[in-house]
Amino acid sequence: MYKQLEKAKSVGCIGTSSPDEDEINTCIAIGYALAKIGKRVVSGNAVGCDFAYATGANFIKPQAVTLYLPNPSHNEGHWVFGNILITETKEEWQKLARDYHPKYDSMSQNVRQLFDRNAGIVLNSDVIIALPCYRTKSWGGGTGHGMKIAKALGKHVYNIEDVEVANSLKAYLRSRIL
Repeated sequence: MYKQLEKAKSVGCIGTSSPDEDEINTCIAIGYALAKIGKRVVSGNAVGCDFAYATGANFIKPQAVTLYLPNPSHNEGHWVFGNILITETKEEWQKLARDYHPKYDSMSQNVRQLFDRNAGIVLNSDVIIALPCYRTKSWGGGTGHGMKIAKALGKHVYNIEDVEVANSLKAYLRSRIL
């Protein structure tokens, strides 16, 4: 079940901006464990899950965290010295975001930048760990969009909104660091 994660060098860690306390703790633990076993944590520097994954990894090795920013000043206080910051959007990301979002062209520039950033995270990660928020958005929001792109690209997605998947993943990672 974790063969793809075992082979991965970069793990895209995406999720809702409104996780509950248990979800935040899960994301911190996952980020911590991924950095501890030598994986690169790739995320978007958003409030909520993105920040939690990076926080966990930053405890171990800030240089193992790559943050894709939709613009250079996005949540400036959320990154730490040593994190790799990607601030330039590529046309390939825009194309992916547009191809997998039916209303891309009707969104504001700022919102499109967030979706472009998500496409960049997914494209530059070997596997994806995702915590979408189906509680508030039936399609999973930006995280759901990233999951859709990942699946289209043939990348394995660990959807940790499923509690069994989350617990299994945490147990696997715990076994790797002990």
